[in-house]
Amino acid sequence: MTYEDFNRISVGHSRAASFLKQLLPFYFRAHHQFLGMEGIWLREVVALAAVVRPDLFRLQSLQVDVELQGELTRGMTVFRAPPAILWQGPNASLGPGKRTLREWLTT
Repeated sequence: MTYEDFNRISVGHSRAASFLKQLLPFYFRAHHQFLGMEGIWLREVVALAAVVRPDLFRLQSLQVDVELQGELTRGMTVFRAPPAILWQGPNASLGPGKRTLREWLTT
């Protein structure tokens, strides 16, 4: 989330929006001071949104693994859309779009 996104959060929209409006300035400051970032990651908010508003997500079943032997991709997370011949079934879901979550938080 950018500070511009943060400024779009309407305090009167919900109790959650009011809570975020109070809490996030500390998060922004910490990211700036310790990581040198001008924005923040909202992983926990995405997880909460997936439970509260599943309609905002377009999930896609994927197979996820960590590459252990590749020269160029060693240690990287690898996503494959089924059907993959060597892997069992899907073990993860991917979503949402950034724009959708931003609209949920700021309207």
